[in-house]
Amino acid sequence: MDMKQTINFTTPDPAATANYSLPQYVGCGFNPPYTCWTIATVGGYFKFNLRLDQQQGVNLIFQLCSSLVNGTTNCPINITVNDTLLVSGFDPHITSFYDMVWSVPASMLRAGDNEIVMTLSGGFSQVFMRYAIVDLHPASVGESNWLAALPDSLPIGQINLPGTHDSAAINTTIHTPYACHRFSITDQLTGGVRLLDVRLKVMKSGGDYTFMTCHGDLGSGSGVNEYQSFPSLLDECKAFLGANASEFVIMSLKIDDWNGNNNDPTAVFNALKALLANYPVTSSSNMQTLGAVRSKIVLLNRINNDIQLGAPMAWQDSTPGSVAYHNSNRNYSIYVQDQYNGLPTFGATSYKLNLVTAAFTQAPNYDVVLNFASATWYGVIGVYVMGDLIGFFGQNSAPARPSKFGWTLFDYQFEQYNTDVYGWFDIVKFIISSNSQYAGYENAFVVVGHDEL
Repeated sequence: MDMKQTINFTTPDPAATANYSLPQYVGCGFNPPYTCWTIATVGGYFKFNLRLDQQQGVNLIFQLCSSLVNGTTNCPINITVNDTLLVSGFDPHITSFYDMVWSVPASMLRAGDNEIVMTLSGGFSQVFMRYAIVDLHPASVGESNWLAALPDSLPIGQINLPGTHDSAAINTTIHTPYACHRFSITDQLTGGVRLLDVRLKVMKSGGDYTFMTCHGDLGSGSGVNEYQSFPSLLDECKAFLGANASEFVIMSLKIDDWNGNNNDPTAVFNALKALLANYPVTSSSNMQTLGAVRSKIVLLNRINNDIQLGAPMAWQDSTPGSVAYHNSNRNYSIYVQDQYNGLPTFGATSYKLNLVTAAFTQAPNYDVVLNFASATWYGVIGVYVMGDLIGFFGQNSAPARPSKFGWTLFDYQFEQYNTDVYGWFDIVKFIISSNSQYAGYENAFVVVGHDEL
């Protein structure tokens, strides 16, 4: 059975797959100029049937686009699964096609036929769709629920967390200079990532401020630095936590691109706080325990000193290793390694690896070690250390490796590396194992094949 099945909506007659079909639609039709289908009227819907051999969770992937009417978009959608609401009022405000991923927990599905309905629930513009994909790969419990094995009393700063740098800079098809990932936010979370580094671009429509995710302010006016909308990213986190209540997601927020709107910061910050209030966020000046943050988004604030936007943190730019500046709204210490430029012309990768491993040694001295494991060479070429870092750990057996080394952020974190003892695995799986005495990877090993990006 094909585990990832696609209904192609670039044709007037989209064909069913082995498990996925479209038995009914209302207020929808093929749009020849855009080579896609559209939900054209409020109340219009696609009704899909998903047949499963057993009860299991799945990922639903829709390639969507919002239509533009008088310079703006307004097309919220609802998605129900077997008459239970999965998504309410999702409106990405994105006028180019993008992949949106929603995880459906096994509790909402059953063996046999399942009904999935996407409805245009309001507004005045249309929703375009090119592909509807169902991913039937069962989620790994060890990756989706790995925090369940850890005690509630554990301070979250004492958990070794795999994270992603510039988490929303995603290109699922090709490697580009300014993309950092091939996998969606949902895939990052189901794959074990628990720390998201989110960069925001401020948008203004009429008198309202909204937020896109972005990577820097390169080409700001042209939109080439834009990725998914911030509400859509928050929706993915909310859906993941709704299906995996043992977990939490740390989200670091930073405005990379004010997009000409920095003359009204108070209104921008109020709009951001109003948006976050719709989601299961938590913010505290104190170090929280795992039990206190399960099923929540823990906010860290790289924008200002407002605790409502997260525990504030700032540090020396491109630091090879230093303590984050003191802030009265944060009552715990953070050691940061984030040298992303100025690496040597020769040996940049080994230089960056040494910075990352040196930061590990700071874990006993600080409440959090925040460790960025990627950089750029000449400002464009990526420097990645995942394979070399796996090799660093493999030099010793589990008792001789660091037990606590903090939160480490990667680009392309799911790249696989081959070892002489344990075969192929990625750095995320290995970091997860470090929280249980490196269970499954206890012995020394050697990386026998890897090709960094």
